[in-house]
Amino acid sequence: PIMGYDGSYNWHHVGPDVNGPPIKPNIEFGEIMTMSRQGNRFAVATPSYDNGEVTIWERSSDNEWTTVANRIRGTNSIVSVGLSISLSKTGAFIAVASSAGVTVYKENSSTEKWEVFGDNTIGLLPSTEVIKVVLTDDAKGVAMLVTGDFGAKVMVYEYTKQANEAKENLWILRGSEIP
Repeated sequence: PIMGYDGSYNWHHVGPDVNGPPIKPNIEFGEIMTMSRQGNRFAVATPSYDNGEVTIWERSSDNEWTTVANRIRGTNSIVSVGLSISLSKTGAFIAVASSAGVTVYKENSSTEKWEVFGDNTIGLLPSTEVIKVVLTDDAKGVAMLVTGDFGAKVMVYEYTKQANEAKENLWILRGSEIP
């Protein structure tokens, strides 16, 4: 169930329960979750379902939870999505960690699809894994905790609009990696 806090030390049930994909062995629905700071959207990642899946819900005016746009799914058995997720303040952006790196998506309400925000995925070096991803409120910054043979480190990226001929919009590493 989704619970809400009323500010007077009381928690209450918000909307109906939300169910995940059909239950199969080793499906971990609800193990990886994030909620927008405004509390109107939440997302659940199920990395062990097929090639991984991320579903975003929004609370409607009648207090029901409805799916927002399409589900974000892994494209093949090599790239599993949903290892970590983070919504922006409003829930219009989501950072999704996969076995290939981190991709930030932006909701396109006119097409009802989640579209890649920026021209690149924040890639990983071989033999590394994203443990945690955090998206800033305005969706212009991403911090990720990665592990590998080197141990663990934090890397911070910033979304940058380029003024070059290609007009690329890239995620650029800011500062040095934090061991």
